[in-house]
Amino acid sequence: MPQVASRGAILHAQRLLNIEGYPVVRIDSDGVTVILDEPLLREQFGIRS
Repeated sequence: MPQVASRGAILHAQRLLNIEGYPVVRIDSDGVTVILDEPLLREQFGIRS
């Protein structure tokens, strides 16, 4: 996947999942690695394990 397309997909995921400023999806300081905070995702959306 081209880098431009993947960045666009990541931005869309961030808009959908990072509600109220909680960083559920973020890009690591290396600028390459995408991090999904699963426990925060579950808490934010009321998803049980």
